[in-house]
Amino acid sequence: MSHKQENIGKYYGVRIGSIDFGLKRVGFAVCDEFHITITPKQVFDRTSQNFWNDLLDTFVKERIGLLVVGLPLRLEGEKANILVDVEKFIKELRTKCDIDIATFDESYSTRRSVGTMLEIGMKKKKRSVKENKDKIAAAIILRDFLQESELK
Repeated sequence: MSHKQENIGKYYGVRIGSIDFGLKRVGFAVCDEFHITITPKQVFDRTSQNFWNDLLDTFVKERIGLLVVGLPLRLEGEKANILVDVEKFIKELRTKCDIDIATFDESYSTRRSVGTMLEIGMKKKKRSVKENKDKIAAAIILRDFLQESELK
């Protein structure tokens, strides 16, 4: 379900999480109840046996009321090859938890995360850590989602 199709105003006062999906790693970020601060939280290893337990436990621990999953649409709106994997992930996620899920175009969020790391003065060694890119990409998805939906 796209955030444009939902009554997004009902999520004011609710913590929102976001996911930057990858075949190997899933980046996760969260915002506060008032949608003011966004915090890149962690990265989950999709190959881990504990992947789903760790991910779902984090949603509970962070008190997530809405989850935004980035969809890799291109600027022209074309579907990316990985889109099938993301849709499969969302379908499985819906069977494992009852949190509302919205999708949002996350085109180039990982690339944009590098620029963000440069802007905040992150050292080159930390910028090269892929997990940092994934966490910040999740935060960018959430920031863009909040700005476009005017939840603030």
